[in-house]
Amino acid sequence: MAREYLEGLLRPSSTFASWAVELDGAYAGTIDLRVMPVDAGAGDLGFVTHPALRGRGVMSQAVRLVLGHAFDTLGWQLVRWQAHAGNWASAKTVWRSGFPIPTFVPDLLVERGRMVDGWLSTLHAGWPGSRGQPGRTGWRPSAPGDLSRQ
Repeated sequence: MAREYLEGLLRPSSTFASWAVELDGAYAGTIDLRVMPVDAGAGDLGFVTHPALRGRGVMSQAVRLVLGHAFDTLGWQLVRWQAHAGNWASAKTVWRSGFPIPTFVPDLLVERGRMVDGWLSTLHAGWPGSRGQPGRTGWRPSAPGDLSRQ
């Protein structure tokens, strides 16, 4: 099953691009862009960081590089990010890369045949944060699933 998954990622596609992230020659994670079928040019951002390398800023740097590719090379106008509600590490990574505070959306994601709550944020080309500066609005965790404005 892992072999088929990897072969699917490596197969050239006009709707999907995936990159391995490495640090000092070691696997640090995976990041991808998935095209959304809209006229303006848009897509989804997804990533996973190897547990041993979390908290080092590796994925934040990769996200900024991939956002530059999406906006500058692909000409996208919007990049969307989604994650499980409460995934603070992922939320902080995209916020550091310019995304605004995520919005809580009940039943946003499908996981193993059931709906789960999620967070959603979009970054538009030309927004102040779209070139890798922290998001436009500060936030601080107060409770799982809650995003409070500062």
